[in-house]
Amino acid sequence: MPAPNFNSLIMFMVVAVALSCTSTGKRFSDTSQEKSDSVVQTVYESQILDLGVGWGYQITQNHKVIIHQPTIPAVSGNNLFVSEEQAMAVATLVINKLNKGHMPPSVTRHELDSLRITY
Repeated sequence: MPAPNFNSLIMFMVVAVALSCTSTGKRFSDTSQEKSDSVVQTVYESQILDLGVGWGYQITQNHKVIIHQPTIPAVSGNNLFVSEEQAMAVATLVINKLNKGHMPPSVTRHELDSLRITY
C-alpha cells in the first residue's frame, strides 16, 4: 500500500481542526438558551400576532411553534392584548421563563399587573 500523500494528510488535518472549532453560540442573545453540556442549541423566538381587534403572540422553539397565545394568559375570558407592546412584554416574560427552565412558563395576574397589562 503506498504511503499517504502529504497534501491529503494536510487537508485532513485542516478539516479536523475546522470541525473542532465550530461554535454553538447564541443566535439571539435575548431569545436563546445554550446548554453547556450539549451541542444542541435551543432558540426561542416570539412573533406578535395582529388579530385585527387586538394582539396576541406565539413562541417558537427552533422554528417550531410551541405556544400559540391569542388571548391574555392568567385571566378568564377571551381578552386580547390592547397593544403590540403589551403582547411583546408578556412574550418576552415567557421566553425568559423558558430560558430559565420553567415548564410550563405560566404567567400570573401579579406579573401582568407588574407589566401594566390592560385586561
